[in-house]
Amino acid sequence: KPGAVEFAPNFRNPEIHQAVAAVEETLPGHVELTASAEVSLGRLLPIAIDTNIDPAAQPQTITYAVKDTTGLGPLKTTQITVPFYTARLNPDYQQITQILSRANSTYEAIMLKVVRNGRRGLSMRAHYTYAHAMDWNPNESTQVAGSDVLDPASFKQEYGTGNLDVRHSAAATVIYEAPWKLHSTAGKLANGWIVSGIGQFRSG
Repeated sequence: KPGAVEFAPNFRNPEIHQAVAAVEETLPGHVELTASAEVSLGRLLPIAIDTNIDPAAQPQTITYAVKDTTGLGPLKTTQITVPFYTARLNPDYQQITQILSRANSTYEAIMLKVVRNGRRGLSMRAHYTYAHAMDWNPNESTQVAGSDVLDPASFKQEYGTGNLDVRHSAAATVIYEAPWKLHSTAGKLANGWIVSGIGQFRSG
């Protein structure tokens, strides 16, 4: 049987609400220190759910074996059982996937930033961010292949740490410009040199 995709009658454009609170301090040696707290709230984000299931019919189940010899994965059991819906409200279709404005997301972060600007000599920019992203598994692309949720009848199971969660993030840029001003041939060879480096670290 064919499938279909439709927008929900009450579908709305998503909303993003953002806020930043920061404290800045200038320290000796042309060093600027900034501490900030950031929040970004995604609301009415799109998610695709199969609406052609019969909630009155008892769903079947499928049991999967979890093979994780390392024991480091998120599933700590050897088996997981999920519902399998076969009864359709409209028997002329398989999935009738509806795009709904139902998913939300929350991003919270704390950032520390150090900046030292020097006309010559050492310049540095460094920051560390601790963040956490939680959501209800919204669609991350404009393509809809079918129902995205684990259980169409239990949307609350979608809530958890987001796929885009980056818990720790740090980066540093260091630039050293030669401070000397030599003359004649020595100046042509030695003046104007810049050495720079970038380091990045992130987990997720």
